[in-house]
Order: sequence, then C-alpha cells, then structure tokens
Amino acid sequence: AADGQQKIILTAELQAVMTAVNEDPQYFQQMQNEIQDTNLEDENSRKLFLTMKDCMQSNNFSVSSILNGLDSDAFRELVINTMHKFSDSISESVEGSIKYLKRNALQKKKNLLNLFLNRQRQC
Repeated sequence: AADGQQKIILTAELQAVMTAVNEDPQYFQQMQNEIQDTNLEDENSRKLFLTMKDCMQSNNFSVSSILNGLDSDAFRELVINTMHKFSDSISESVEGSIKYLKRNALQKKKNLLNLFLNRQRQC
C-alpha cells in the first residue's frame, strides 16, 4: 500500500483515544490531564492524541481540524466511522477510556518493574 494509505487497525487503545474526538475540547482536556502520549503503545493512538493536542494548543479544537491533522484518508475514515458510536454517551465513554488507558499504563510499569526485579534476583 502507498504510504499513508495502509490499513489502520482499530485497537482497543485507539478506540479509547477516539472517544475524545468531539467538537467540545473538554473531553480531550480531561483525557490529557490524566494520560500522556508516552502512555500509549499503539502508534496510531499516539498520532491521534498528538493531533488533538496540537489542535488544543493552537486553539483550533474541532472534529474537522483533528481530521485535517491526520495523515491518511484511511485514518480519517476510521475516525469518522467510529466517532458516532460514542455520541450518545460521550462523557461515560471518555471516562471509561481514561480508566482503560491508565490501567494499561500501570500494567506496563508493573511488567517493567517485575522484569527489573527478576533480573536483580538473578545477579
């Protein structure tokens, strides 16, 4: 596939970040208060998060600005097709997503710590 037109996989993490794609920046602000882009493992999740962060910083947070910031039609299409799933209960969706993303970040830290401790025991 041509660069930028590769299939975007809708991971659970990407779907969680997508819950904040909305005309109202408060949902992304809420997510950004608790999640860093470095907490995200999926490259597309990170791209979407950073795109929303850029829109927020330039005071231009809207669905169209977010979509324009994405680098492929396939990605834009996926966001558009997924967004409507959350429109009825966006507040609950975002809160659930934040919990999911935080839990993943903590699990990753726990795994790294266990790995470190196991290596220490072997020395």
